[in-house]
Amino acid sequence: AEITGDHDLFLAIHYDADVYGKGGYLVDFCDPTLDGVTAESQRIAGVLRDEYGKATGIVNHPERTNVNTRKYYMWAKLSSKTPCVLIECGVGQHKPDDYEILFNQREKVVTGIVKGLLAAFGIAYKEETTATPSVDEDAVRAVKALTEYKNSSEELKNGNLEGAINSLIGWARDIKNLQTNLLSKETEISNLNKKISGLESSQENLQKQIDELSAKLKENTKTAEDWQKTVDTANQKVSKLTKDLDDANTEKTTWKNRYEVKCKETLANVSNSAIFKELLSRITKKK
Repeated sequence: AEITGDHDLFLAIHYDADVYGKGGYLVDFCDPTLDGVTAESQRIAGVLRDEYGKATGIVNHPERTNVNTRKYYMWAKLSSKTPCVLIECGVGQHKPDDYEILFNQREKVVTGIVKGLLAAFGIAYKEETTATPSVDEDAVRAVKALTEYKNSSEELKNGNLEGAINSLIGWARDIKNLQTNLLSKETEISNLNKKISGLESSQENLQKQIDELSAKLKENTKTAEDWQKTVDTANQKVSKLTKDLDDANTEKTTWKNRYEVKCKETLANVSNSAIFKELLSRITKKK
C-alpha cells in the first residue's frame, strides 16, 4: 500500500544471510534519481552508519551497495519529501560472521540504530536507568525453529525447493543451537548447585565459629568481671591498711609527744629533788 503524507524518515531494517560469506553491515540510501530529498537521506544514512558501527563493532562494507538497496521497492511507495534509508545490520546465516551479535546480543543492534536516529535528529541519548526485562533466548530459538520448519513446508508447496532447503537448514541450525544451550544450562545449573552446597557448608562452619567466639567472649567477659571483683577487694584492703597505718602513725606521734613530756617532767622532778641536790653538792666538793 502507498504510505501517504510526508515523514521525517522511512528506515528499512534488514540483515544479510550468507551472500558474502563473511560479516559486515551496510547503510544505504535511495537512488538520488528517485528521491526528492536525497541530501537529507544521505545525511541521515551517514550519521546512522557511524553510530551503528561504534555501538556494535561490526565492520562497515559500503562497497556492498547494489540495485536492491538503492532501488528498494518501498521507495516507490513514499512521498518525494520522505528521506529513505536502508540498513543491513550484519551477516547472520552462519557462525562466526555476525551471528553472535545479531542473535544473542541484540541490545547492541538496537542501541546502534537508536543512537544513530537520535544523533541524526539532534536528540540527546539517555542511558536506560531501569532494568529491562530479560529475554528467554531459548524460547526465541524454539519459536524460530518452528517458524523455519513451517516456512520450509510452505516453500515446498509453492515449488520453491531452494527456499525449502534453506528453511530446513535454518530449522536444523536452530534446533542444534537450542540443544547446545540447554546442555550448557544444565551444566551451569549443576555447577550452581555445587556452589550452593559449598556455600551452605561454609555457612555452617562459619556459624560454628561464630558460636565458639561468642562462648569465648562470654567466658572472657566473666573472667574480666571476676578479676574486677578481685581488684576491687584488693583496693578495699589497701584502703583499710592505709587507714590503719595512718592511725598507727597518729598514735605513734601521740605517744612520742607524751614520752617527751614525761621525760621532761621526770628530769625536772629529779633535778629539783633533795637527793639529786645533795648528790650534786658532794660531787662538786670532791672535785
